[in-house]
Amino acid sequence: MKRLYLPIALAAVLISALSCDNDNPAYNRENMRGTWIVDTYDGMQLAYDDYTVQNYNGSGTLSVYGILSVADSGRQWGMNSLYYDIYCCGMTVDGSYSGLFGHTSEVSTSQEYEFSATADSSVTLLNTLYLINDAEFSPGFSTVTMRKLPYTYSATDSISGIWQFSSRNGQPFSDYRFQFLPDGQLVFFSREGENNWIRGNDRDYYSLYHDFMAVTLYDNDVFGTDGMWDVACFRIDGISPSAGSMTIGTYTDTYVLTYVSSN
Repeated sequence: MKRLYLPIALAAVLISALSCDNDNPAYNRENMRGTWIVDTYDGMQLAYDDYTVQNYNGSGTLSVYGILSVADSGRQWGMNSLYYDIYCCGMTVDGSYSGLFGHTSEVSTSQEYEFSATADSSVTLLNTLYLINDAEFSPGFSTVTMRKLPYTYSATDSISGIWQFSSRNGQPFSDYRFQFLPDGQLVFFSREGENNWIRGNDRDYYSLYHDFMAVTLYDNDVFGTDGMWDVACFRIDGISPSAGSMTIGTYTDTYVLTYVSSN
């Protein structure tokens, strides 16, 4: 009978390790801290304009960054602040949306998710409850997958400065420049004449998330919406300050930029 004690004890330890409760969640709370890009719904890659960025801090605050609808003024890249809690085998999210996901008027939301697939840098969540103003709402997905960004992604020294567009899809495209300032402001320039550059709107800005960038422009008929705010979202294929070259793209266009000077 003594030989039965060890297998029984090991089984009890295994069951305890596999079970989850508030003190032993299925996914490490500490690993959720950080910044994640939501890029996949139901296994399908999203268009860049549909990406959202989520930042989880240690105090239970969830900052969701994405394209905000701003009444009749178009769209801007912005943030809604929510609250989250990890429990047992899932996560709850509560708070209010204002502009995000097309909610032009502020609405309350309450959401519940189960962890269906987890890794150190990737998580897939199964939605089990989604309420808007206390009523059931279809978010347009059953599962959402997000990938975690490296902690050092926020360094802007790799992009800071003035960059001139040189090509679009391999064709000449050299009449425009972006100036990326360290504080997130963006200045758009267009060429008039050989060496005459006209400065655009002073209120443009950019948000950089490792290999993804959202640029908010006003009254810009090249990358934005004429007479309104709009957002242009780019993947960053590569930045080489030493070579003075940067490649960015959308689903339809690829741009190569050349470094001109520092700020």
